Amino acid sequence: MAKLGSFGSVIRFEVKEDKKVLQPLNVQQDIEARWSEQERFGQKPVAEFQGMNNEGITLEVKVSAFRGVNPSTTIRKIRSAISTGRLEYLILGGKRVCNSKCYIEKMTVTRNRTLKSGQLADADLSLTFREYT
Repeated sequence: MAKLGSFGSVIRFEVKEDKKVLQPLNVQQDIEARWSEQERFGQKPVAEFQGMNNEGITLEVKVSAFRGVNPSTTIRKIRSAISTGRLEYLILGGKRVCNSKCYIEKMTVTRNRTLKSGQLADADLSLTFREYT
């Protein structure tokens, strides 16, 4: 078993021998500074550093019943974390991604496959995390 990371107890990114797979893919981290410009008559504006913006992390996760993960349960847990404003450390590769705790700002769900019974079998999730300060 390889534990790849987590967002508290809401999401556990892992790959197990029994084929349970919940792996973060295409991880993007946005680190931005805030700048303002002071206008000057007849001259170029002067740039002034204001500080750092909160970091943002976007990643994709494929959830599939065929890989040992119940997509509906996973989506429900993440939706609950979003709607309650849950704060947790986002950990990938055994290290915190941000210095502070994060919240899930957005989840986009692409429903790929549904069984005859109507149960969701396979979905792609895009998750956007934001650093909380």
